Amino acid sequence: MGDESLYFSGTEQAWPARDLARPAPRGHVPGVRGMNGGRKLMEVLLAKAAAAGVRIRTKTSAKHLVTESDGRVVGMLVEDGAGRRQRIKALRGVVLACGGFIHNREMLELYAPQLADCSVPWGNAGDQGQGIKMGISAGAAALRMHEGFAIAPIYPPEHTLAGLLINNVGQRFVAEDAYHGVLGHHIAFHQGGQAWLITDQFSTFGYDQDNFPMVAQSNSVGGLADQLRLPRGSLQNTVAYFNRFAARGEDPMFRKASAFLRPLQAPPFQAWDLSVDKAFFPVHTFGGLHTSLDGEVISSFGEPIPGLYAAGRNTAGLPTAPYIASGLSLGDATFFGRRAGRAAAGAA
Repeated sequence: MGDESLYFSGTEQAWPARDLARPAPRGHVPGVRGMNGGRKLMEVLLAKAAAAGVRIRTKTSAKHLVTESDGRVVGMLVEDGAGRRQRIKALRGVVLACGGFIHNREMLELYAPQLADCSVPWGNAGDQGQGIKMGISAGAAALRMHEGFAIAPIYPPEHTLAGLLINNVGQRFVAEDAYHGVLGHHIAFHQGGQAWLITDQFSTFGYDQDNFPMVAQSNSVGGLADQLRLPRGSLQNTVAYFNRFAARGEDPMFRKASAFLRPLQAPPFQAWDLSVDKAFFPVHTFGGLHTSLDGEVISSFGEPIPGLYAAGRNTAGLPTAPYIASGLSLGDATFFGRRAGRAAAGAA
C-alpha cells in the first residue's frame, strides 16, 4: 500500500516456482501510494495520446469491419450514442483492442463455461467480445477461448494460509500459499467449481469479512465433515496426514512454505465456502484472436489478414491458465500493443 514500484506479483515464493528461480519481486507498478498505479498510468498515456494529436471518440462503438473483395480490412462501421452509423476508412490498418468477452454471457457459456458460473465477471464494461467477433468474421483464427483468470483471494491476512483447502471429497488439491490465480484456476477448472478453506482458532480470519461465507463450525474435525456432508472419514484422514508432517515442518504433498506449516488442531474448526458461485470469485477471459509478434491477425489458414491488427485481451497473447502473476495482461497489452501500432502505422 506504499509507493513501492516493485512487488511480489504472483507465485514467485510458492513451490515449484521458488525452486526454479530465486524468489524476487518482479512485478512493476507506478510508484504511487495506495493501489492507484493504474489510474496514474492511464493519466500519463491519455495525456501523451492527446499531445500526439490522437482523436478519441467517446460514446462510439465499433460494429463491423469493412473489407475489400480480396479480404483486406480497409475500415470500420461505428455507431455513436444517438444510433447514427458511420463508415470510417483506415489509411493504413485497423487495430482491434476491444478487450475480452467476460461480460458477454452468450459467448461465455459457449466458449468458457467454467467461468460462466463464477460470481464476479471482472473486466471493463466493454469486454463484450465485439473485437474478437469482428476478427473471426474477417477470417481470423481464435485460440484458447476456454481459458481465463479465476481468482480465489484467501489472503490477506496471511495467517489464513495455515488452513487447508479441500475439495468436495475432503482432500487437499493445491498448496494454500499458491498465487490467487493458481488457487482459483484449480477450483474453477479442476474441482467442479467447489472448495472449502478449513481453519482452526489460529488460522481463522479473525474479523468480519464477506468474501467467503462461513458454512460450518465445530469443536471436532469429524463434526465439521458431517456438516459439509463429506465422505465418511475423508477430512479426518486429510487433517491427520497433514498434521503429522506439519509438526516436523514438512508438507510432502504440496510443499507449502514452512512459515505457514503447523498442525491444524485448535478448535473451533471452521469451513469457509470458496465455491465459484458462493464466494467472491472474480474472473476474466484469456482467449482471443491469433496474432503475430507484430500484432498482425492470423487467419484460420495461418496467413496474416491484410490491414488487420489486434492487441491486449482481444488476442490470445502471453497469459494462459493458470495465471501466475498479476500484471501479465498489462505487460502483454502494452508491449504488443506498441508493436501492433507501429506495424499498422508503417503499413503501405
